[in-house]
Amino acid sequence: MRKEQQMSAAAMRKWNEEHPFDKDLLSKFLMGFQNIRTDCHRRCGAKPKKQSQYV
Repeated sequence: MRKEQQMSAAAMRKWNEEHPFDKDLLSKFLMGFQNIRTDCHRRCGAKPKKQSQYV
């Protein structure tokens, strides 16, 4: 049990060193993703009737 925990902790440390986790970057990505979604809703979902008339 202890050896497995130590191994996982070392693996986590190695992973963090190789891939530094940036919370700010993640939040920016999530915000951008949500902006894309709302933008798509504004373009596609906001006016379905007008689009269906043209099609």
